[in-house]
Amino acid sequence: MHYGLSLRVALLVLLGGGLLQQGRLAAGAPPGAQRYHGAITIGTDSFISTSIFGNLSYAGSDLSNEPLIDAPIALDAHGNYVPDLATVAPTVANGGIRVVRGDEVVTIHLKPDQRWSDGSPITPADYIGALLLGVSPDVSITCNGPYYKSAVATATVLIITFKGIYGPALDGCIPAPVPVEYLQRKYGQRLPPGLLTSFDADQAAALYGGSSYKGSALRQLINLWLQDPYNLATDRWSGPYVQARSVADRLTVYSPNPYYAARPLDPRHPRPAKIETVVRDFTDPAVLKSIASPGVYATYDLLAYFDPTALPILRRSRYTEVLALFDSIEHLELNQANPALRDARVRQALAYGIDKVAYLKAVYPALTSAEVAAAPQSAPVPSVSSWSIDGGLVKTPYNLARARALLAAAGYAPSPQSPGRRLRLSFYTTEAPYRVRSAQALQRQWARLGITLTLHYAPQSGQSGLFSSYPEGGILARRGFDITEFTVVMTAEPTNLLFYLDPGQIPDQDHPDGMNYAGVRDVRLLELLTQAEHTADAGARRRLYAQAQHRIVDRAYWIPLFAPPSILLVKPTIGNFVYSSSGNYGWNAYAWYRNDAR
Repeated sequence: MHYGLSLRVALLVLLGGGLLQQGRLAAGAPPGAQRYHGAITIGTDSFISTSIFGNLSYAGSDLSNEPLIDAPIALDAHGNYVPDLATVAPTVANGGIRVVRGDEVVTIHLKPDQRWSDGSPITPADYIGALLLGVSPDVSITCNGPYYKSAVATATVLIITFKGIYGPALDGCIPAPVPVEYLQRKYGQRLPPGLLTSFDADQAAALYGGSSYKGSALRQLINLWLQDPYNLATDRWSGPYVQARSVADRLTVYSPNPYYAARPLDPRHPRPAKIETVVRDFTDPAVLKSIASPGVYATYDLLAYFDPTALPILRRSRYTEVLALFDSIEHLELNQANPALRDARVRQALAYGIDKVAYLKAVYPALTSAEVAAAPQSAPVPSVSSWSIDGGLVKTPYNLARARALLAAAGYAPSPQSPGRRLRLSFYTTEAPYRVRSAQALQRQWARLGITLTLHYAPQSGQSGLFSSYPEGGILARRGFDITEFTVVMTAEPTNLLFYLDPGQIPDQDHPDGMNYAGVRDVRLLELLTQAEHTADAGARRRLYAQAQHRIVDRAYWIPLFAPPSILLVKPTIGNFVYSSSGNYGWNAYAWYRNDAR
C-alpha cells in the first residue's frame, strides 16, 4: 500500500482469504464468495478527507488514503520502494530505470486483471488521466511541470519519461490510476478521446495555458472533481476497501472491496467485514481520562495518536503501548547571519554541549529509560529512514570538555567561571509545551558553557509567527533569530534537504519563500544534494546523501535533537500490526486480520 508524509493518518485495511488465483481475482467471481470476519474499530485524533486528496494519490506523497487507493509503487515500514499495483519496483539493475538521451525513463510493469471496486477494469486511460489531471493548474500535484516529459500506457505497462534525470522519481512521481471513464459519466463531462491515449507534458502545458481551457469539459470535470466529497457507495476505488458510510469529521465506515487483487490475500485469515474509524479529541481531558476505562478497551482495537505527556494515564489502560518514531526530526538551526554562528567551532561546541539523554528526560519526563534511549537523533535524516546515517553515529555526542575547548579556540569564555567574551544568543520556538521544556533544558545545559540563551516563544502563524510569511514578518522568513527549534518532516528520500540548505534559498526580500533559514553557504554540500537528485541509480544516491549528511553533522549546520515520539495504543485483536516510519500505521493493513484468538 502506498502512503505519504502525514503524521496523523488513520488507516485501516486488510486482505484475507477469497477467490484469488495466483494473486488475481478469478474471472467472473461473485463478490459475495469472499470470506469476511468481524470488525476492527479505530479511534483517532484526526480525520482523512476522501475528496481530491482521496481519489488521486502518488506513492511518497501526503495524499494517500490507504483503505481506498493503491498506487503502482508503495513504501514499506522503512520507506523502501515495493510493488503495489506494479509487479516489481523499478531499478537501474532490473532495467526498470534507464537513461535515454539524457532523460530518465521509468518502466512500471503492471499486475494484470486489476479492477475498480465495481468490477470494471483499470485501464491505460486511467493512468494517463491521472497524469493529465495531476499537472493541471487547478490540481498541481507533486512532481508536476518541470519533471514529466511524456508517458504511454498499455494494459500491462506504464512508461514515464522525465525531463533530464530525476533520481527520486519513485518518490511522489508515479500516479495511482484515476477512474476517468466513471468521472466523465458522474459529472456529465465527456473528454476528447485523444487526451487519454498518451501524455505529453508540453502539449498539456499548452492545453492548460490556452484560452479554450477555461470553458472546456476538462476544466468542468476538474472543478467538479475538486469539490466532490467522493463518498458515494457507487464511487470507484482501487484499494482493498470502499467507503460505506461517512459522517463529516466524525466517522468513516469501510467495507471490503470484493475485487481487490493487488496484494496476495492470506488464506488463513479472512479480512474484516467492517473497518470503522471514530474521531476522538484526545486533547479533551474527559476523553483522555476515559482511555483507561473498560468500556473504551471493549470498543476500540487501536487508538492513535497521543502525546507522551499522556503516558501516566495511558499506562493505566489494558492496551499495549507502542512508541512510534516517524520520518521527522526535531532540530536546531543556527543562523549564520550572527558572526559567532558563522564559526564552525561555535556551532560544534553547541552540539557537543547537549547531553541528549538528560535533555530528553526533561522534555518528556514520562518516557521510560528505554524509550528515552531510542529517541535521540544525530543525523539530519531520522534513524527510521533507510536513507539515514544515524545508526553509524554516536547517539548523544555529549562532551563538555571538547565543547569548552572549541569555544575557547573561537575566542569565547568556555564556562560561567571563565573570564573573557561571553556568548549571548536568542532562541525562538513555538509555544507548544514540549518546546518550552526543550528551550529551558537547552538553556540550562548551555549555561554550563557560559552561554546566555534568551528564550522567546512565538505563535506558529499570524503576524510575526515562527512560520509566518516574509510580508507578515515571519521569524524564520525574516531570519530574526540566532537559534530556532522546529520539526522537519522528511520525504521518503531526503530530497527536501536541498530546499533547506540551498544557498539560493536563503530568505530575503528577493527570495521571500526561501527555506534555508540558517543561511548555509556550502557549495560542496549543494553539489552533493544536487547530484543525488540527478542520479538515477539508488545505490549511488544513497552514497551521495550519506556524504551530505556527514557534512551537515561535521559542520553542525543543524543540530538534530530527537525523533518526535507519538503513542499508539493497540490491542492484539489486530493481527500483524506494524507501525510505519511515515506515521501511517496502516501501511501493511493488507496483512491485518481480526485476531480473536488473543
